[in-house]
Amino acid sequence: AGTRSWENRGIQSPENEVVIFGPKEGFSETLRFNTALMRRRLKSTNFKIESMVIGRISKTDVAISYIEGVASPMLVEEVRKRLQQIDIDAVLDSNYINEFIVDHKYTIFSQVEHTEKPDRACAHMLEGRVCVMVDGSPMALVVPVSFPRYWISPEDYYMHFIPASLFRLLRFFTFIIALLLPSLYVAVISYHHEMVPTDLYLTIVATRQGVPFPAFVEAFILEFMFEMLREAGLRLPRAIGPAVSIVGALIIGDAAVRAGLVSTPMVVIIAATGIASFVSPSYNAGIIVRIARFGFLFASAMLGFLGIMIALIIMLIRMVSLSSFGLPYLEPLAPFNKQEMSDILIRRPWFLNIKRPFLPGMKNLTRQGKKENEENAP
Repeated sequence: AGTRSWENRGIQSPENEVVIFGPKEGFSETLRFNTALMRRRLKSTNFKIESMVIGRISKTDVAISYIEGVASPMLVEEVRKRLQQIDIDAVLDSNYINEFIVDHKYTIFSQVEHTEKPDRACAHMLEGRVCVMVDGSPMALVVPVSFPRYWISPEDYYMHFIPASLFRLLRFFTFIIALLLPSLYVAVISYHHEMVPTDLYLTIVATRQGVPFPAFVEAFILEFMFEMLREAGLRLPRAIGPAVSIVGALIIGDAAVRAGLVSTPMVVIIAATGIASFVSPSYNAGIIVRIARFGFLFASAMLGFLGIMIALIIMLIRMVSLSSFGLPYLEPLAPFNKQEMSDILIRRPWFLNIKRPFLPGMKNLTRQGKKENEENAP
């Protein structure tokens, strides 16, 4: 019987995954508290928790959680094998092992889902995924993951399916805005004047009179300043961080327009892009969009719409070539899965969930494992 004890933060609301409906409990830095929060929700002998120690000096406790009979045995074995191969002095956070266990290490696309909500971790395990938790970290890692699921909020399943579906469609639409809006504006202003009505174009031209920079330089400067303000707001004390970032954006934007360095429509475009980037329920997806947006901006400055299409094709080819523990990164879009697509763009009603979710695209799933999962499905 372990009798050791230490100071801990206790159970608090998650700071990065704020929801209106649903449980407000969040993981803490104590591993046994976190496993107890999940055991409280999954009162089944099939819910398994395996423990191991990683780190030559830190001797950090790591737990692998899954539901036997729902998760693929091949997936559990692969997670266990990759964790056992980690050789490092210390593991102080779950992101230490994130880079060790992913399929593709040299890419901006995150292949692991982070969550600090026990109910969300349990929901992922009920879909056949595996959860990895590290003692000393409030973040749990969930594998495998696909990119379309980054835009699904846990709150969608705690409200009626009609408004939840509308909000989910809104998030997918804002993803396109956050990724492509500045580059589309630069392409229209620089190359494709005929794409906008004449009155609107004349208004834009009138606001750009006296601006010494081309549209690309304008967008790059404002994007850079916006990212700098965002990072400053995160690092400043919580009491003054939001105020400084908002006031800084207003003051700098207004001063830049008055000084003639940027045009008013460009400030509106960058502001709309920034707002759209905050709609993402996953911080990992937001990082991907923030980085990729600059690539599309450069492509639009060089070739206009053609450059945007080339960059988009390259991005899609790269995403299709990725996988997360054998699961295709764009599943269920590529390969297309009709059953799973009914719960991606819209939220499938609970009374239509007659089968357990299944991960059909896993390359390392044997026929025997697939047969076992299909037999366990009601």
